Amino acid sequence: MIKEPIERFAQVQSDSYLDVAPELIVEILSPSDAWSELQTKLAEYFAIDVKLVWVVDRR
Repeated sequence: MIKEPIERFAQVQSDSYLDVAPELIVEILSPSDAWSELQTKLAEYFAIDVKLVWVVDRR
């Protein structure tokens, strides 16, 4: 569920991408995922102002 003010999304066209970062990303690791790849993804997420990342490691 998105708990953001609707104003953040008011100007989004139905055929375009959102221009805002998600508040939460859930990254589920697979056995083939390397730690360096995860570090790169985390850096990219935080660079675009993602507030929270959950990393699920079921390996």
